[in-house]
Amino acid sequence: MAKSQSATTVSCKNPPAGFSCERCAADKCTYSVHYTEGSAIQGHVVTDYAFFTRSGHDESTSDQTALVFFGCQTMETGMFFKQVSVLPKEVQHPYPPM
Repeated sequence: MAKSQSATTVSCKNPPAGFSCERCAADKCTYSVHYTEGSAIQGHVVTDYAFFTRSGHDESTSDQTALVFFGCQTMETGMFFKQVSVLPKEVQHPYPPM
């Protein structure tokens, strides 16, 4: 979250309206997903703003900003840990790091 000035970890004590934490650890809303073949992921929930810029020729639309929720993955096991991408390097990382 060091690159975003608006990203915040979702607090168990004060989650955003309409959001409920399934699990809590150190006042962070956490998640874990376990898959049939044995892989698993864990992390905590984060919010930040996503900015959508209109494209094309439709002048009736405007740029939009939305508060989004996503996972900050902190642990992975099984196939998540071992898998290797088969995509060419230029497809894996089409944009330079910010």
